[in-house]
Amino acid sequence: MNRRTFLTTLAVAGLPPMLGAKVPPARHRPVVVAHRADHTQAHENSLTAIENAIRCGADFVELDLRRTQDGEHILMHDSSVDRTTNGRGAVAELTWAEIEKLRLTDRQRPDLAPEPVPRFADALKVMRGRIGLYLDFKNADREVAVRLLRAADMLGHTVVYDGLENVAAWRKTAPELPLMVSPRAEDLEGEALKELKTRYPIEILDGSARDYTAESVRAAQAAGFQVWPDIQGPWENEAFWGRMVALGTDGLQSDKPGELVAFLKRQGRC
Repeated sequence: MNRRTFLTTLAVAGLPPMLGAKVPPARHRPVVVAHRADHTQAHENSLTAIENAIRCGADFVELDLRRTQDGEHILMHDSSVDRTTNGRGAVAELTWAEIEKLRLTDRQRPDLAPEPVPRFADALKVMRGRIGLYLDFKNADREVAVRLLRAADMLGHTVVYDGLENVAAWRKTAPELPLMVSPRAEDLEGEALKELKTRYPIEILDGSARDYTAESVRAAQAAGFQVWPDIQGPWENEAFWGRMVALGTDGLQSDKPGELVAFLKRQGRC
């Protein structure tokens, strides 16, 4: 969807071209996001990983949402269950009754105890009042997701990641939800940032940390965005985090959220 088409979509939906939402507050600066929850000692996207993220003091858990063949909403990063469970098949082609029988497994870490695949509703019960949600919207039903968030009183504690082409749909479904997108390289140059903010009602930019400089972070913030880059990887250490903090970022998505929280505390950033 190009930008002119996007504006037309907003108009047809009865939405103004500029419409924003409030990003939930957090304890740390930069905000600490636990990538797929804190899976350093647990399965990714598991209830245990969510509990670990809460325990380590992360501000948000990043979780991946998908829908089963019969409409149940579950946590699963991949489009299939092959990598992370003891089963096989595409999530969209399996029923909840079939997935419910599976167990999360990790071939790289066979010592981890198997766990059930979480339903989104059950994960929200664990998070409610304890941690924020960074919802990576993979393949699901927006109206159902919003209904579940509202029922769990998590609507005001959630940010949603999706593509630019889906911003209008989110603004129509839940205008109060802050939205995050991945900018293109050309969107971080000069006047392009101001144009992006004018045309697209979004609050947060993510993307690889490699795409940002201190100058582009400042420019994005001046245009009205927060910047939450993805920094997760085996290269994460104190020197790396120091460089990310020096960029002036607003949030960091990490594979080592507990260590990052401890680092920020030592820096007085909480």
